[in-house]
Amino acid sequence: MNYYVLGKKADELSLVRLLDLWLEDQLGHALLLQNSLDPIEIPLAKEAEFFIQGFRAHMVKNHTIKGYLRFLENGFPGHQLFSKQVGETVAGFNQLVEKVILLYKNDNVFNRTTLRFLEHHFPESCYFLIKLANFEPELKALAKCSLTKPSFHSLP
Repeated sequence: MNYYVLGKKADELSLVRLLDLWLEDQLGHALLLQNSLDPIEIPLAKEAEFFIQGFRAHMVKNHTIKGYLRFLENGFPGHQLFSKQVGETVAGFNQLVEKVILLYKNDNVFNRTTLRFLEHHFPESCYFLIKLANFEPELKALAKCSLTKPSFHSLP
């Protein structure tokens, strides 16, 4: 915000800092999704739990990579592979959210949420994927997404 107030562009985040910020966000989305499901939606809750554990594992690995960066250059092969794995996890979680939205729109899921809440995930994950694709070009196909909520496209 300080840069913006001064009319300057902020420096791009390093991969490790980008992951620090956005993995926590994605974990929060997965936890919120799981908590919004009625307890009888066991299969969907288990799918959400899979991503919760995945995001937590990525957070731990990112923290460990920070230590390696004292001795290795940013973007070393293991770091590149990790960024690709994170992008694939984000894309997989997007598919779960899309599945829940479809069920929601057809009144086929028991939950305590709204379409607006479910869709708020997409612009943020899209932004994250776009930023990740700057570090891992193989993610560019996954980063072809919209920074707006899907239902905004159908508004008159």
